[in-house]
Amino acid sequence: MLETSSVPTEQVKQWLGDIKPLWPSLGEVNIKRFLVSFPFSVEKIVINKNESFEEISNSLGMKAVKLILSEAMTAPGVKLTVKDNLNRSFVAKAIDQLEWLTYRTGEIFEFSKVVNERDFLPLHFFHVVLKAAGLVRKYKGHLVATKKGKELYRDDKNALFDSLYSALYEQIDISYFDRVSLNGWPNLQIGIVLCCLTMIGNDWIPEEMLMKKTAIPDKRFWESPRDLPEFAFHARILRPLWWFGLLEHQIVHSPELKRETDEFKKSKAFDRVFTFNLSLPKDGRFMQ
Repeated sequence: MLETSSVPTEQVKQWLGDIKPLWPSLGEVNIKRFLVSFPFSVEKIVINKNESFEEISNSLGMKAVKLILSEAMTAPGVKLTVKDNLNRSFVAKAIDQLEWLTYRTGEIFEFSKVVNERDFLPLHFFHVVLKAAGLVRKYKGHLVATKKGKELYRDDKNALFDSLYSALYEQIDISYFDRVSLNGWPNLQIGIVLCCLTMIGNDWIPEEMLMKKTAIPDKRFWESPRDLPEFAFHARILRPLWWFGLLEHQIVHSPELKRETDEFKKSKAFDRVFTFNLSLPKDGRFMQ
């Protein structure tokens, strides 16, 4: 269950430590307004699809999407395995062409001569999202592009991202990709988190701080291993934004923590991509 009050409880305050969250400034009306199953469809969150954004167009995520779509548009499409995964030949081609830094070719093939789709998470991720968005489908043992997929592939603005990103949170159980037991958190808060991210400057911020500033903690935290919330937040919120070019990422060694930490900052396009259907407080402004 979510702690939806705009005034943090004592338990939540202990979890936050000395980090001041941004979500209380939205007010309880807006917090409840954003906790809907289809925030994009009912336009609580509106994605700007009438402009083009270089950060999105040049992102590795969009390159993966375009690679799958382009092959699916070429007859007979991408051959699928008996389990409806992309075939190994296509997977090997994708690994070579995408040059995904966090999934290095040498490391992927170090322990196996052949790699299946599910062994290369980014490819599997975008294959699933493309299907959920209705841009590709199975036909005679092949993955083929739908009419909508072909149209959006040729669109030179941001409509393709709009279709994919909304499908990610409205059509898919995103916990499928990480298997963390916190079902529904924080992806059901996507409107709250994105709105809070617009209140944050353009500096590098540690992942844990981003989580505590923008996401309302869940009561299940107090019964879960300490690192699960941060892992879920990374996999379900930060990683998709990073893969689509709306967040930049770096790994920093922390002498204090004696470990490496992930840091993120917004790309220049972030604040131009999302707008929000907010109920303004009586004074007409939000606290920041």
